Amino acid sequence: MNYLSISYWNSSDVGGMLYHNHAYKNRMYFDTTPALFEETVTEEGQEDADKNFVATFRKTQRVYKCDLVCTPEMIEALYFIQQHDHIEIKLKNEEKQLVKDFAVTNDGWEFGGHVCRCTFQFTTQYIRSTALADNFKLNFTANLSPCIDLITSTSPTFINPSGSGVADGSRYIVTDPTLTDDIYQYTGGAWVAQNEALIGNIVYVSHDLHNYYFDGAKWRQYPQITSASVAGFIATIKGWSLPGTFVQLQEYVGGSWGNVGAVATAPTFQSIGIKYTTTAGAHTFRVHAYSHGYDYGYSSNYVVNV
Repeated sequence: MNYLSISYWNSSDVGGMLYHNHAYKNRMYFDTTPALFEETVTEEGQEDADKNFVATFRKTQRVYKCDLVCTPEMIEALYFIQQHDHIEIKLKNEEKQLVKDFAVTNDGWEFGGHVCRCTFQFTTQYIRSTALADNFKLNFTANLSPCIDLITSTSPTFINPSGSGVADGSRYIVTDPTLTDDIYQYTGGAWVAQNEALIGNIVYVSHDLHNYYFDGAKWRQYPQITSASVAGFIATIKGWSLPGTFVQLQEYVGGSWGNVGAVATAPTFQSIGIKYTTTAGAHTFRVHAYSHGYDYGYSSNYVVNV
């Protein structure tokens, strides 16, 4: 038998129930299966340089309806649920969803007022997603101990750390033209590879105040403008951003930053770039990277001469 579970609680006390500063929750089980009554999808976005629509925001809302035969106590409890600001539904597939709206309708009493037929309808909190299926579930944050700087395997700092003033315990990203980049820690007078060059690892570098993401080959600062080309008055800006993120090009004009060009996905930014028609002269750009619910900041400034 499938049961619908409803948990509900409030951020303040309600009707004599002590919720404030407590972890108390009410829970009810109903012998019913909710039917999907309506589903709406709303999209917002822009066209990229290739005239493809890029959804920067998509939300899905689902409305469910249930039919029940209730005793007076049950219908009273259902009405009381509506007074709470936190309602959680657990469906038969064990999926839990927060409820945005909850409404109960009494369709009439039967058997001398001992039971009633009622309908309750609830709207789940919207699900956010994008054209990139993994975008809504990503939250990139540094998961490794910080590093001081990026150096090469041929730099004086790496070759002669004691003579370069490297303190014991210091960590550096070390790049090598023939080997996979890795993080090294100077310990007891020797460099020790940390074997932390794993896809998805993120480390903060204090020298340039940026995070770096390992993509399987390199530690990449994000977001980052890596190149710019100019044809006439059209500048094409390319670079790198985190997987599943969006990139907005910005230009510094008149003492402030403003958005220019179309929003691009990370793969488009890396392979095709963001095109922007500008004027002759030197122009200062940066990019802003973000995904749904998360902001990954701005790249370093990049000057393009047109």
